[in-house]
Amino acid sequence: MSKRTISACAGRVALGAIVALSCAVWLKPQASLAQQRPLSEGVAAIVNDQPITRLDVRQRVQFLIATSGAQQVTPELVQRATSAALNGLIDERLQLQEASKFKVDASDREVDRILTNQARQNGATLETFFRDLAEIGVSAQSYRDKTRAEVVWQRIVSGRFGSRVRVNRDQVKAALDRILANTNKPQYLISEIFLEDENAQTAAQTLEGAKTLVQQLRGGTPFQLVAQQFSFAPSASTGGDMGWITLGELKTEVAAAVEQMGPGTVSDPIVVPGGVMIVSVREKREPSPPKAKL
Repeated sequence: MSKRTISACAGRVALGAIVALSCAVWLKPQASLAQQRPLSEGVAAIVNDQPITRLDVRQRVQFLIATSGAQQVTPELVQRATSAALNGLIDERLQLQEASKFKVDASDREVDRILTNQARQNGATLETFFRDLAEIGVSAQSYRDKTRAEVVWQRIVSGRFGSRVRVNRDQVKAALDRILANTNKPQYLISEIFLEDENAQTAAQTLEGAKTLVQQLRGGTPFQLVAQQFSFAPSASTGGDMGWITLGELKTEVAAAVEQMGPGTVSDPIVVPGGVMIVSVREKREPSPPKAKL
């Protein structure tokens, strides 16, 4: 991918590699954030000579908060949504630029067909979905562009790397050995949210933001939606799902917290190197007793 030339004028920008695309989340309209915190027009960032306007950021913030499931809009939520919005828009600009270089595109008609199928699966129509977007200040074209970036990037990744994926015998054996070694240990079905610290000065602020998220999660906000919108972990694209794992596969700090948790619970914020983690234990299964030999 070409070198990123980015000038950020507002918000926190993470310049890590693009490793996954967020899943589409269906919209539940809420009160317009624009009425609470208007943003002046202008340029928020420039990505390889292509501007991201404050209007772009504002619309994405509206969408992230509307789909986060949050019970109330707090300053911490707005700040984190603004950071996630700017990061997401930068990634999408880079994806579309890369797609243009390889002459990969998705037309409005094709994008609308994808959105129509999503709407139908949720008992709605494309028209009602776009109307709901408009109610929270998000244009139909803004959401089309978001979906277009996801589609073209998936095509690029599949086309360039799909044929290169190979699994050899040693990798299969290592995976089987790991599974067998874990059969006599408790396993946990875990979801995670990782909030990244930009530097030591923001650590306290990140921790306070994590405490706010924990309160909202324990109050009923879906963990999956919050992970998709705000987590910096690679698992964010799957709603924070880490699958079934043992304590030995977790960071020491996280393992200590998980060991004390029961199914259906959300942890307190866990300070780890580079940021703060929040985990949810969805299920726990004990090791199967050894079978008696005949």
